[in-house]
Amino acid sequence: MQSVSMRGLTPSLHTFLVLLPLLTGCAAAQLHTARTTPVGENDVTIGLGYLDNRLDEERGERSIENYPLQIAYRTGVDERVDVGVRTLLGDGLLADGRYGFMEPASPLQVSLGLGVGFGGWWMQEGAVSLTVPVVAMASYDIGDLVTPYVGVGWAFWWHLGRSPEEGDPDADYAARAGHGDGVVTALVGVAFHVTPTLHFLVEYDFSTQVLDDPGDFFSMVDTHVVSGAVTF
Repeated sequence: MQSVSMRGLTPSLHTFLVLLPLLTGCAAAQLHTARTTPVGENDVTIGLGYLDNRLDEERGERSIENYPLQIAYRTGVDERVDVGVRTLLGDGLLADGRYGFMEPASPLQVSLGLGVGFGGWWMQEGAVSLTVPVVAMASYDIGDLVTPYVGVGWAFWWHLGRSPEEGDPDADYAARAGHGDGVVTALVGVAFHVTPTLHFLVEYDFSTQVLDDPGDFFSMVDTHVVSGAVTF
């Protein structure tokens, strides 16, 4: 593995490398259809989103975290199975695998994915978040040009190493329940196929917490994400 020195880089590239952990946000978006990557082929996706939740209203301003950048890679390992990895929480990664239930020739595709990810040290002062997401998706190819898709997912989140933001750190607080926080996500999107290997995607995701672990000093809030991406 080669390393890159900051010395000698142009100012714009230096700034990009410094901001990259901030830009690669929570990666809530899937930014792919239900069709798994064909066996032996590889896909790279670069997406940019706009994230909105009530914390923005409380802060009264937007920040660079409201515009998450997502970088993802997928490869097909079987006729109906692919695996991938993408950025998560700025300094982490999420790896997942998907199984497609339909024949590859079918315009209707249904898939189920399971992943595991971690990250968040850089923005959480040494704390880290772990997640295990499960996502079911369905899509339908309208000719060779357009594929609308929908999905629903569940994710467990464990937030480790956090301390109470206010109050006595030596006081007695609720113990961890162990199950972590549970988040439900619903998504809808459409993929536009420019060529067999070049695709543009637009996606909307909504996430809400339905299960809380009171002992992790962290709670999710309802979040809306609108994203656009290119896959090649």
